[in-house]
Amino acid sequence: LGRGLRARRRIGYDRLRSREGHSLFINERIADHGYSHVLETLCRFGEALGVVVDDLHWPLVIPDEAHAYAESCLPSDAPLLGISACSSHALRSWSPQGYAELARHAHKRHGMRVVLLGGRSDIERQMADTILGLAPDAECVDLVGKDTLKQMLALLSRMTVVVSPDAGPAHLASALGVPVIGLHAATDPRRSGPYRSLQWCVNRFPEVVRAKRGQELAQVRWSTRIEYPGVMDLIEIDEVLATLDRLLATPAGERLAPARLRR
Repeated sequence: LGRGLRARRRIGYDRLRSREGHSLFINERIADHGYSHVLETLCRFGEALGVVVDDLHWPLVIPDEAHAYAESCLPSDAPLLGISACSSHALRSWSPQGYAELARHAHKRHGMRVVLLGGRSDIERQMADTILGLAPDAECVDLVGKDTLKQMLALLSRMTVVVSPDAGPAHLASALGVPVIGLHAATDPRRSGPYRSLQWCVNRFPEVVRAKRGQELAQVRWSTRIEYPGVMDLIEIDEVLATLDRLLATPAGERLAPARLRR
């Protein structure tokens, strides 16, 4: 397709990110910018066209009907912890035992109402049922498979904090200005974590790189994912609980990184 287009400029990735014969189909590259987040890389394409991005704004439109649904589902008398437990790739998902302990901790120590979020797939339903069975005392609100995409946006917008592996809901919550505790072992949060909450990510990717590749982080490709059974088990429950404690102890106005592109 790239070859067939008669465009004068066919702009592609810089050499660090170029792969699979990519360079054969372009005549121009975005500026080299080292190891960086995917969002920053994509913004480089705009810069190549003369569009400079500094302030970040995601105008996600949530219909009134979706807000009404969220209001009907969620308690209004407590801070809310949203758990979006599953990634689309099962090897990026944390354990139900970890989520259950997190739910109990959030409910008992911080008085939070825990909301389970997710889609209609069998694996998401099984994960939710296991968490509910392991933590009945956490009194979780189970909304897995019960919403639409727009209703999910409305639900996410009401959360005090969201916990998620490397998955779409983490990025949607970040775009909505909701703090996210990202759980990363198979992927590098510096590349694909929730952009305004990278400081809250629990990151075991460097250990996985050493264990599975025998390399240091600086030696692996920008696009590296290490999706092996058991890698997410390196994320320790105590560290996730401590991260939640630190986040909630931080003043609300200081929990997110500035909505500006890092350079």
